[in-house]
Amino acid sequence: MSSKQIGPYSWRDLLVLAIIIGLGVFLVRLDNSSWHMLGVMIICFTVSISMMLPFMKEMQREEKTAREHQELREKEFASKYRPEESYITLRQEILKRDGYRCRQCGSFSGVEVHHIKRRLEGGSDTPENLITLCYRCHDSKHPGAREYYIKKYKREKRQN
Repeated sequence: MSSKQIGPYSWRDLLVLAIIIGLGVFLVRLDNSSWHMLGVMIICFTVSISMMLPFMKEMQREEKTAREHQELREKEFASKYRPEESYITLRQEILKRDGYRCRQCGSFSGVEVHHIKRRLEGGSDTPENLITLCYRCHDSKHPGAREYYIKKYKREKRQN
């Protein structure tokens, strides 16, 4: 099978949907009323899945992107700062306090700990100055920073 797309669907998606709908149509045409009902339910279920499929794929892509950003940020942070055990513990406490959820938008994916008042501006590593944000909300607080670190990481990776 090729990996070509038809709109948001791959050939494999369309083939599976066609087979399931075909089964549903076959069952609908049978004289037995319980098989007829099962066929109708299969067709309705397949149609609803086919409408949700593009959204489910988009959510998977977003989760993958969030994981990649988180991994990249952790690698950058670990190589740059080598945080003390106390900060790692504090970070986990903040994430736990906030329910591993972004305090700005409520997202659970790609959460990070953000200093409300930056350390460069005299902010401290205290629970009162730390908040959990997802990578999107965190990026909105530091415009362009993530792209800078991604480019820097790729550049360093090529050099090594």
